[in-house]
Amino acid sequence: MGRDWNHFKEYNIDPFSGEINYLDGDSYGYAYQSSGQLYSLLAHHNILLPICDYIYNEPHKINDLIQPELVAAAASKAIELLKKHSNPRIIVAGDIEYLFENKTIGEIEEDNRSLISSLERIKQLSEEGFYFTVDRD
Repeated sequence: MGRDWNHFKEYNIDPFSGEINYLDGDSYGYAYQSSGQLYSLLAHHNILLPICDYIYNEPHKINDLIQPELVAAAASKAIELLKKHSNPRIIVAGDIEYLFENKTIGEIEEDNRSLISSLERIKQLSEEGFYFTVDRD
């Protein structure tokens, strides 16, 4: 289980159900931990992607979309941070914490590479003009 990160260029909202339909895009599923780490890395750079509930439609959340160029810039900064520090200290909910807790050096390096790969994909899609939302669960 985990969370889906949706990317799209356009959307519409069903007038009857309120459901958000993402057009011209796709989604990637991440384990809860990876999703949280990606979200925290972007938040560390002042990007809070809208989190939308897939059961209870929240069409108002679409108003919180972040411009793709801002997401691309934050992803680029997060990539630089991970390349410079394998286990960086970031701000999470107002506290400064290490990104990876209770892991071996090998596990940290592997997770670091995986996050860099995901951030490179987010950066590329953002540079192509895609918006992002994250499913609540």
